[in-house]
Amino acid sequence: VSLYQDIHQYCLTSIGLVTVGIFAVFALFLSIWKEVYWGIGGYIVWIVFFEMGQMFLLIFFMPKDEKFPQTMNALESTGLALRCMIQVYWMIFLTRYALELFRFQKRVDNS
Repeated sequence: VSLYQDIHQYCLTSIGLVTVGIFAVFALFLSIWKEVYWGIGGYIVWIVFFEMGQMFLLIFFMPKDEKFPQTMNALESTGLALRCMIQVYWMIFLTRYALELFRFQKRVDNS
C-alpha cells in the first residue's frame, strides 16, 4: 500500500465523517428551533461517535511512512485534543438545555 493510497483513504473517510457531521448540525439547529429534546440528545450521541471515529482514524489510518512528515501527526493529534476539549465544554450547555426541554415537556404533558 503506497503513501498516496493511505492518505487518500484517510482523507475520504474524514470527509465522510465531516459531511455527516454537517447534517447533524443542521438537525441540531432544527431540533432547537422546534424545541425537541431528543434531537439534542441525538446530536450529543453523534458527537461522541464522531470524535471516537476521528480518534480511530488518527490512530489506525494516519500514514506512518518515513516520507510522511511526523509533524503532521502531531498537528492532527493536537487539533483532535483541542476539539475534544471544546466539544466537552459545549456538551455541558447542550445537556442542560435538553434536560430543561425534557422537564418542560413533561410538565406540559401532565397538565
